[in-house]
Amino acid sequence: MSSANMQTPTVGLMSAKIGLPVQKYRKSDDNQLNIKVQEVYFEEPIMKLIVESSKPARGAAAYIRMSVFVLERGIAFRDEFDDKDSDSMVYAVLFDDKVPVATCRFETYNDHTLKVGRVATLKEARGHGYGRKVVSALEDKAKQMGFTHSLIHSEMDAVKFYQRLGYEITSDVFYEDGVPCVVVEKDL
Repeated sequence: MSSANMQTPTVGLMSAKIGLPVQKYRKSDDNQLNIKVQEVYFEEPIMKLIVESSKPARGAAAYIRMSVFVLERGIAFRDEFDDKDSDSMVYAVLFDDKVPVATCRFETYNDHTLKVGRVATLKEARGHGYGRKVVSALEDKAKQMGFTHSLIHSEMDAVKFYQRLGYEITSDVFYEDGVPCVVVEKDL
């Protein structure tokens, strides 16, 4: 068999996102399969952040919140999904390729104050700054709209996260949906 007749199809491309090497193979004259790594690369995930009121944004946010609050944390379905969830609600959703991984929703507290609500990041996506990205996206939108202040009802185990974003505790502990919380606030 001449080298002109050898085929060199590529295998292993479907997992390039997670860093598997791209490989090529060819059969030798003695019909042995020889595999050689031609190149190795790691593709950065395609991250997309949306801040909008739409059915797709609401659906993506609901997927994350169902996973985190209802299934992982055990919060009652009816408590998690309230009357504020509508197609007109603005959601920030961060996608890792096509998978929604982090979200929060925009509520108007008063004429100058944003209330960030329902902040959640999928368990397997934590530790990458995705929660910070969605909160910051809502803060940026609020500033564009003339808001000067932001507040969040923070669960106690999330207070340090919000403090790293510049929020300060401004209330005593209270219970929301059976979970101990405090109000955290900051100027935008």
